[in-house]
Amino acid sequence: MVFRRNLNHKYNAQKSVCQSGHTHPSKGEAHYCDVLRLKKKAGEIKDYEIQINHSLSVNGKKITVMRIDFKIINSDDSFEYHEYKGVFTKDFLIRKKLFEAINPNIIYKIITKEFLRDFGIIY
Repeated sequence: MVFRRNLNHKYNAQKSVCQSGHTHPSKGEAHYCDVLRLKKKAGEIKDYEIQINHSLSVNGKKITVMRIDFKIINSDDSFEYHEYKGVFTKDFLIRKKLFEAINPNIIYKIITKEFLRDFGIIY
């Protein structure tokens, strides 16, 4: 008997490469990276980083690490985090609440397919 591993992502996400050459776990995330690339080129943002690991600790005890899709560095050197989400899982919602409780002064935005449609990106 031969067992075959299902190689499909459980939420039907397809790995995609953005115009900057980064590999992303979904088309939506790759498209948003393209949007950020254009914003950087236009001078709307200073820079951006992808796949940032952010430790979530309470009272000095590490609870978990949250991998955030994008760190946006604004022109004034302030920063914010952006997360592309196609599916809102219970795990994500818990991590999001924990992140916001620990870091109330950090801007944390959720980017969805609907947001990308506003930019004219339809996939």
